[in-house]
Amino acid sequence: MLARTTNNWYDLTMKTKLFIDFDGTIFSTLAFRDKMFEIFTMAGFEEDEIKSTYAAESLDYLYSAEGNLERLHKIHEYDIEKARFRMDKLIKTSKDFMFSDFEEFIRSVDREKYELNLITLGDLEFQKAKVEASGIVRYFDNVYYCEKQKWDYLDELVELNEKFIIIDDRADNMEKIGKKFKRSFPILMDRQQKDLADPYLSQQEQYTGIKVKNLKQAGQYL
Repeated sequence: MLARTTNNWYDLTMKTKLFIDFDGTIFSTLAFRDKMFEIFTMAGFEEDEIKSTYAAESLDYLYSAEGNLERLHKIHEYDIEKARFRMDKLIKTSKDFMFSDFEEFIRSVDREKYELNLITLGDLEFQKAKVEASGIVRYFDNVYYCEKQKWDYLDELVELNEKFIIIDDRADNMEKIGKKFKRSFPILMDRQQKDLADPYLSQQEQYTGIKVKNLKQAGQYL
């Protein structure tokens, strides 16, 4: 499924496509996750119950807060409506979880040279809610919400021999995109934050391609 929003502010002819991931790259997913865990704790759940349901909900890479709430409800009954209310309030504060280097970086990108695209994998409703609440849509020419791995989703957006740049925090994404799209320029974002539900983040140290610790370093390759 191709879910896309577009801002027609710029002539995109002959520009190099620059794709930027959301979770873990420009948005502190772990800080947001910790706040979600607080909501689950207030609902009466133990740490092991929270971690196990979060991991299970994340297995297919289509995590949604609603799905996590439903999984917890199967363990024991609780005031799920109150938890939903708290979750909605948290999502509306998504702007507070943007990494501090995002705005300076995004304003420094040469818009005459690059077509700027946000690309994010996950539950469409949950991802769209976070992205829109973060207030960043206005910075991008296109926003792509995908439900399949990016190395496959990109088939819909670029030619096999097209030159483009992608910044993402998953080593497996960068490895597979680099091998599939020979003229691509993958940049691995390694902010050294670990997510218990994403085993691919443990592969960061083995990645042999270009790796950066923040967006300022990524900007040096543009």
